[in-house]
Amino acid sequence: MRKISEENLQFIGRLPEKAQPQANLNIIKQTRHYRLITPLFGGGAEAKKADPIKIIRETSIRGQLRFWWRAIRGVGGLGDMREKEGRLFGNAGAAGETQPSQVSIFVKVENVGKPDEPFEIDKGRPKMRRGTVVPFYASFPLQPSIEEARENPNRKMEEVLVGVQFTLQISYPQDWQAEIEAALWAWETFGGIGGRTRRGFGAIQRIDANLPQASEVASLIRSKLTEYLAVGEWDANAQFPHLTTSVDFSLTNRFNQANADNCVKAWQHLIQRLHDFRQSPRIGNIYNGESDWSEPDAIRRLSGRNAPYREPTHSVGNKFPRANFGLPIIFNFKDDDVKNRDPLPHMLKPQNYDRLSSPLVLRPIACANDGAVGLALILNTPPLPDVELTEMQPSGRVVSRGIVTTDLDSSNIANIPPMKAASPTETDVLKSFLKTI
Repeated sequence: MRKISEENLQFIGRLPEKAQPQANLNIIKQTRHYRLITPLFGGGAEAKKADPIKIIRETSIRGQLRFWWRAIRGVGGLGDMREKEGRLFGNAGAAGETQPSQVSIFVKVENVGKPDEPFEIDKGRPKMRRGTVVPFYASFPLQPSIEEARENPNRKMEEVLVGVQFTLQISYPQDWQAEIEAALWAWETFGGIGGRTRRGFGAIQRIDANLPQASEVASLIRSKLTEYLAVGEWDANAQFPHLTTSVDFSLTNRFNQANADNCVKAWQHLIQRLHDFRQSPRIGNIYNGESDWSEPDAIRRLSGRNAPYREPTHSVGNKFPRANFGLPIIFNFKDDDVKNRDPLPHMLKPQNYDRLSSPLVLRPIACANDGAVGLALILNTPPLPDVELTEMQPSGRVVSRGIVTTDLDSSNIANIPPMKAASPTETDVLKSFLKTI
């Protein structure tokens, strides 16, 4: 028998006691229809898998709206912001008392989509499946390891869902209209559903609203930010991403190929640009252990290990600028299994934290006449905390290499080819990447 969702159980459970005091309030009720223009990645209780009962859950959308409300309306003191957020979306109060949400959400899944398996196993090795819509550089969490492929060549491959559609029914007191409308717009424009939304999975399109012309997208985003952003200062201690009227973003070329899924093509274009920038020059057989970036040679110096053919010569020194794309990062070396050669695997992570989400959002935006553009946006975030480099030994022991430097100065740019090509004066790695879009 189909189970009632946790969201609806909570709503039903508080109706007699909590809904009655609001009987005289003017309640706004809306129904919005959506489709996913990129595949749904995960989103269920089990990692990398959709929920088996309801692939899009009310709690997931509530979480998305809470996040984007903070990003666009969460100004003022941190305490005041949390108190307002709790009154709007609900919170666990003092002594275990629950503060109910004033926003009621119900989701009806109209189309569960079709599975797409990005990887397959061929001759004991994983490889991208021909025909998948998922770009390789975005799909590495779905790829089985070589060991897994060899041990079980007939294993069930991880999959995403393509073509999902759903209807959202949302209601809230009229007094909160400005807050909810702002959160909905930010979610619809920059967010999505499921996992890895900042890399474009689960991007949503509202299908019961007019779509913009591709040429209008940039000005529309700026005007809506001006309209919806709350007035006030952001708390310097608020450790969450937020938007501003001057937020940095770039748009790809317009995609309007006939008989093509232009939203997917825009997404694939963005991910390829990210690959080319971050992995330079790992193309075909050119790599051979050499990178345009400073991190591999920095690790060689700090560990005292390097293969004979790869002396650490990068002139930028022991700097780790790609930490700004999100953490952790794991560095694997070609000859790490050969005694006295390349370093063992190393991990770059924020000290005292497990991970730090990327401030970079990549996703397509559907436009009129079946067109699309790709959006690359940098969320405003606090400065990086101390970043630690650790060596990952085969025994499981972790050896710290200490706190490392992640910022660049102007003298470094000439020696990092992808940044020099983007802009010879831009020292911010993320802003430099935007110039390649």
